[in-house]
Amino acid sequence: MIKPLALRPLLMFGFALVLAVAFQSCASETGSASAKSKKAGDNSVTIHMAADADKLNPILSTSADATYVEGNMYSAMLSYDPQTLEIVPIMATQRAKLTEISEGEFAGGMSLEWELRPECTWDDGSPITGHDFVFTMKVVKNPLVQAGVIRPYLEFVQKVVIDEANPKKFTVYTKDKYILAETFIGTYPIYPKYLYDPKGLMNDFTIPELNDKNNLKKLKNDAKIKEFAEVFNAPATSREKGKIAGSGAYEFGEWETGQRIILNRKKNWWGDKVSDNKYLQANPEKIIYKVITDRTTAVTSMKDEGMDVMSDILPDQYLELNDNNRFKGLYNLHKPIAPSYYYIGMNRRSPKLADVKVRKALAHLVDVDEICSVIMNGLAQPTIGPIHPKKPYYNSSLARIPFDPNKAKELLAEAGWKDSDGDGIVDKEIDGELMQMELSYKYNSGNQMREQIGLLLQKTAKRAGVKINIEVREWTVFLDDTKRRDYELSSLAWVQGAGLDDPKQIWHTSSDTPDGSNRVGFGNSESDKLIDKLRGTLDEGERNKLYKQFQEMVYADQPYIFMFSPKERIAIHNRFDNAKPSAIRPGYFETYFTLAGGASVAK
Repeated sequence: MIKPLALRPLLMFGFALVLAVAFQSCASETGSASAKSKKAGDNSVTIHMAADADKLNPILSTSADATYVEGNMYSAMLSYDPQTLEIVPIMATQRAKLTEISEGEFAGGMSLEWELRPECTWDDGSPITGHDFVFTMKVVKNPLVQAGVIRPYLEFVQKVVIDEANPKKFTVYTKDKYILAETFIGTYPIYPKYLYDPKGLMNDFTIPELNDKNNLKKLKNDAKIKEFAEVFNAPATSREKGKIAGSGAYEFGEWETGQRIILNRKKNWWGDKVSDNKYLQANPEKIIYKVITDRTTAVTSMKDEGMDVMSDILPDQYLELNDNNRFKGLYNLHKPIAPSYYYIGMNRRSPKLADVKVRKALAHLVDVDEICSVIMNGLAQPTIGPIHPKKPYYNSSLARIPFDPNKAKELLAEAGWKDSDGDGIVDKEIDGELMQMELSYKYNSGNQMREQIGLLLQKTAKRAGVKINIEVREWTVFLDDTKRRDYELSSLAWVQGAGLDDPKQIWHTSSDTPDGSNRVGFGNSESDKLIDKLRGTLDEGERNKLYKQFQEMVYADQPYIFMFSPKERIAIHNRFDNAKPSAIRPGYFETYFTLAGGASVAK
């Protein structure tokens, strides 16, 4: 999933995805029957969360649910227009001024000039400056801070020079060109140095020093680096009141684990002083994120107005709600195209899954058409890789892998997997041990759709002599299992943001670390070289060719079983105006919501 901040955090869990054209064709069904609401006049918003957040710290968190909460507490220099997906300034006075550098220390790189709004201040009233930006970059680059998901995206930042006359002005220098330089610098949250480093532990370290890989061992043994990382990585900075703070319109209220997270609207937010920016909207007095892992229970709560917003409604439930006139008298239903894709990850480190023929065989055992038509009730479209079909660099020459158990059996046999003992399960001798093709399929509790996919795979896999054992885990345990590579098959999805795609987070071998996102072990020197070249290619035509080559590499290796991109399924209480669906996940901007009649928080 990749984390846009300010109004929606930059989702760092997958590739960036532009869906402006796709959004134009989204549909919504507004309430057609009258129903009396018991929540009239309530200017708080209660939002369903299918899983609890893992942390409330954008540098450390790895779950999409955390991202949505964080986006209202932390802000950044840039964000996106919810409808057009155009990049817009938030904390910055304007978009960055980019200059390619042809000589000197940063020849071959770029400079990006920024200026923060004069109104931007922290909660204690102190100004937000370039020094806070530098501090944020240092935190990400501290080798002991658990920032493996975001670090690859900001490694191109080599130096920052702050204007001595105006510390709100600063210039970022890079040694290389990077296609997402402005996006990732501009949409990443800036942290308050005074709160997160009151002892000044990171003061003596420079960005070039932290970037120097030859200096890594020394840095990891440095007492100040260790002390800062120990405090920053500790649970307090991710869940304790007074330890969490950003420049967003909402402050952390409380977190009842597994139940709810509450954010309260700040009384003296700097954005209230800005009159010329329509994107600085923070209308609800309170935002409550309510955790209900079982989606049937969640829908029942919605029917009783227990929640105001729910996304990722199960397809059959969405269709039922669309036929429920009483419900449609209270809620509006929307189905914009979701910028995400669902997949089954295959752990290439497992001796059973090391052979590409086995991975291709398993791909032939997933009936994607039935998943889309039956499990998703037609509210999804098949996908064959990590690039969305509407992108100009989508590789249309790659054919879908068809559901074909006979072909799967043939490929397994070619890889040496045959039923030698007649028990119906293919087997093979590996390192002197006879192994059966028996695989665990893991998914997170409460996710009925992933459970149904597992049950379908369990049934179809038998036809090729593969036994699938379904294992369910609580969400945080499930994530930990994937991080430790303690799985064989895992059912997951990458949630994507707006912008160009950068494959490094998920597909580069440098991201194949305990806190990185390459959890299937994909890649080699050749694929790394291609990814690195792609990231620095500013020419669109040449970059598109590299994108297509990259897709060919992933397709040939089959580390994922790519399944589908869904249509989002959202319900929003109709007491709110300005609650339009968006192609940016999670499909709505709750801070924009105003009570019908124009009620909002006074500025």
